[in-house]
Amino acid sequence: MTYTLQTHELNGFSTGRDVITTAPVLKDTLAVPGMTAPQYMSWLEGHHPRLASLLDPNIVKDWDRLANHFIGLGEVPGHLEFTEEPEKGRGYAYRTGQKRYPLARATGYKAIFELLHAGTLGMSPRSVVVDCLGGNGTLWRASRVLLPAFRQPYLISADPSADMILDAIRQDIPALRQAAQVTLFTSSVVDAAFFGYGLHHIHPSDRLGTLREAFRYLKPGGLIVLHDFEEGTPTARWYSEGLDRYTATGHKFAHFTATEYRELLRDAGFTSVNVFPMYDPFVFIGDNAEAVRFELLNHLVEMFGMVKLARSPEESRLQFSDRIEATLSPFATFDAGDVAFAPAAFRRFVIFQEKPGLWRAEFPRIALMATAHK
Repeated sequence: MTYTLQTHELNGFSTGRDVITTAPVLKDTLAVPGMTAPQYMSWLEGHHPRLASLLDPNIVKDWDRLANHFIGLGEVPGHLEFTEEPEKGRGYAYRTGQKRYPLARATGYKAIFELLHAGTLGMSPRSVVVDCLGGNGTLWRASRVLLPAFRQPYLISADPSADMILDAIRQDIPALRQAAQVTLFTSSVVDAAFFGYGLHHIHPSDRLGTLREAFRYLKPGGLIVLHDFEEGTPTARWYSEGLDRYTATGHKFAHFTATEYRELLRDAGFTSVNVFPMYDPFVFIGDNAEAVRFELLNHLVEMFGMVKLARSPEESRLQFSDRIEATLSPFATFDAGDVAFAPAAFRRFVIFQEKPGLWRAEFPRIALMATAHK
C-alpha cells in the first residue's frame, strides 16, 4: 500500500513537504540516529516505562502517526543551529560544554528548583516535571547534584533535536523527542512544565499555541515556569548581538517583554500569573584567579560556538582572556537598578578571592521569569 504524507502543519508552521512513501518506509523512520520509531518506543517502555505511560496511545501506537511526528521535527524552525553538522550548527560544542561544566549556571538552577518546589506544593519523586527545551538533559543532571533524593522530581528532558535526545539516551535520561509546539503527551498528566534556556527559539507566531499545548497536558492546578531574557537588556543582547555576530550560524531571535509573558499566559488559559527578574550568572571557582578567569571565558566561547572568537595558536591564555573579556563584558554590565532585586548580584564581570585559596569568576546575567497555574 502507498501512503501520501501531506505537508505537516504544527500550530501554524510548516514542517515538511509532500512525501510519497510506503508503509514499511514509514515504520522505519528514524526517531534518533540509529533508532527507528518502534525501536525508540521500545527503549522508552523498557528503560522509562513511567514516561511511556504519559504518552498518547493514539499517536505512539500508530506507526504512521508516530513517523509523521518525527518527520515533521526535521523542519522545526529555530533549532537547526543545534544539528551535528559543523557547517549547520553548534550542537556538539553546546552538548560538550554543558556536560564538562554542569554547574556553571548552578545559581539559576537552584532558583528554578525553588520555583518548581513552591509551585507544586512540595516537589518529590512523585512529581512529573517536563523540561520542555531540555537539550541533552542539563537540568536533569543538575537536579541529581543539587537536590536531595526526596526532592528530585521525575524530570523528563524533551527536545526536537535528534542529536540532543540521542546524547540524553546514552546517559539513560528520560528523554522525549518532541517539539514544544506539539507534544506526544496525553492530556492532564504533567505536574509542571519548564520552558527555559531557549524559549526565544520558538517563533512569536507559535508561542501562544505552545503555551496552550502545555495547558492541555498539565494537570489541573499544574505549574508552568518560563525563563528567557527581556528584550533590549544586556543578557538578551548577548544572544541577539553577541551570538549573532560571533557564531557561524547567527542568532536572530526575538526575546520577550514582561507584558508579552502576561498576555501569552493569560490568553493560553493560565491564572495566578507572576512575572519577575532572576539573577542567573555563569560562575567558575578555583584556586587561581587567572585560571578561573580563563576557564569561564573559554567556556562561554566554546559552549556557545563563538567560533569567530576562537583562540589562535599563537595567542597566550592571558592574551585570549584579555581579548574575550573586553569583547564580552558589555553583555554582562548592568546599571545599579537592574540588579536591585538581588542583593548578592554583580553588575559586571568580576574575579575575586572568596577566601584563602579559593577564587571566583562570575559573569552576570538577568533572566526574565514567569510562573502561572492551570
